[in-house]
Amino acid sequence: MKRKIEFNEDFANQIYKNKLKNNKNSKNIANFIWKLLKLFCLVLSILIIVKIAQGIWMFNRMYNVDVLSEMKYKYNEEFIIISKNVIDTGTGTYILSPKSNEDITFNASNKGITIKDDYRETAIKYYTEKYVKENNILNMKFTEKKQPDGSFENCDFLYYDFWFEISSYDQIEDTVKIVYNIEKYITQNTKSDFMFNIGGKIKLSNYESFVQYSKFSTLDSLIYQEKYYYLNYLKENNLDTFDIDNNEIQMIWKPEKLKILINNNELENTENRPLLDNSIATYNTELKDYELSIAHLIENIDSIKKLENGNIKYNGKEYNINEDTTISNSLPSQCSITMIEKTFNSTIKYDYENRKIYIFIE
Repeated sequence: MKRKIEFNEDFANQIYKNKLKNNKNSKNIANFIWKLLKLFCLVLSILIIVKIAQGIWMFNRMYNVDVLSEMKYKYNEEFIIISKNVIDTGTGTYILSPKSNEDITFNASNKGITIKDDYRETAIKYYTEKYVKENNILNMKFTEKKQPDGSFENCDFLYYDFWFEISSYDQIEDTVKIVYNIEKYITQNTKSDFMFNIGGKIKLSNYESFVQYSKFSTLDSLIYQEKYYYLNYLKENNLDTFDIDNNEIQMIWKPEKLKILINNNELENTENRPLLDNSIATYNTELKDYELSIAHLIENIDSIKKLENGNIKYNGKEYNINEDTTISNSLPSQCSITMIEKTFNSTIKYDYENRKIYIFIE
């Protein structure tokens, strides 16, 4: 006998409703994924457009550099074009002149994204030789050459060097004044803020100075530095100083480097700070004082405590290691002996003969 199957209408309706609900959920998920995909494509399109715009800007920047604008930005001066050999994009070689003095002409090469020129060297040559001629100075020597530089093979740039030959120590001061005045003369006649070192030197026998003459240098400081380095050259090479007054030597010269001893102990090599040249105090000719790394004090004096915040503490007072010493309670990483004496109540003893400096701190 066959079993009769009864049809449950409510159950069928429920199945139908669940199917409709599932279809609706699937459709919602599909719509969400589609919207997400469209958003992704929109963002990707924007990024591609931005990159294309950047590429166009870089291309224009590379091949449409305005030489006069770039030179004005670089030197803070107005320039004029005397002649040029360029293509439509402006790349090529130029002969330029500052509006303030059209007697000065110099070369510039535009490679697109970069411009190289020899205005600095040309201005130094022009004003140096003009000053020397006007003041009837006879002991100046110079070398000059023109040659390409690196990728700028299509243009010859000026390289200029000048010096003054003297025959005795007594001539150093007057010669320093000449070089100093030349630097001032150049600065006064150019609007450019580029004369950080005009390159003038003093030569005495086999000695050649390396002091930098800039608009920030004082005359007294330059005289002292030139005398000091010449005396140091003689001392380090065991050369005669018989023609130099002994009082002058004692007043100016000190050993350039001194070995540091703290509380009679030599510095120890540590994992964090190998000694190398850091175990010495170096003479600073501008300060007229020795300098040393404050790290040596921190690592060798128990009473100087290093704090977790990077500061140090001594005698109940906290100090910040900062190159900007205008900030209250700050110490530079390279401290002068004068600052060490004042800050740490230390006693300093110098042994110039054995090239040592003794620092005593409780």
